Amino acid sequence: MNNRELEKLIELALKGGLDERKEARLLQYFENNPAEQSRIEEDIILGRLLKNLPSIPVSSNFTARVMEAIGKEEAVEEIPVSPQSIFSYILHNIVPKFVSICLMLALIGLGYFSYSESKRVKLAGSIAELERVAMLGDKESGLPVEIFKDFDVIQNINTYNSFVDVELLAALKNNN
Repeated sequence: MNNRELEKLIELALKGGLDERKEARLLQYFENNPAEQSRIEEDIILGRLLKNLPSIPVSSNFTARVMEAIGKEEAVEEIPVSPQSIFSYILHNIVPKFVSICLMLALIGLGYFSYSESKRVKLAGSIAELERVAMLGDKESGLPVEIFKDFDVIQNINTYNSFVDVELLAALKNNN
């Protein structure tokens, strides 16, 4: 017997509509499955008892009243908030964070200002040194030293990628 057939037999037993053949079939199932017998018999007895209960009229807003009662039980009591507690919260939680952020921003600003000032001092020193070197030329004519003729090329020497010209290196070794 499959579950669907068993469920139909139990439903008929609850309604009291079992004929002899179906009742014999249910009893045969109980003989084959004694562990299920007590559970199914309890369900059948409970169903018959519930069926015999008198019908009591239920108010139209029964569900709403039940939900309201559940809501009251689950409601969390709200603690009244006084201005003193709000001030205390702000003082202990928000003010320290605000002060910390302001202090960090001030330190970052001071660091940036210090860095830019040191860059300006270095630049001024470099310009002064360049001026001093530029005036070292012929003192009588006041002409600058010829070293600045190829200044851009000399400055860019470090920026070029160094590579080895193998053929040129071999030719120079053969000439020596």
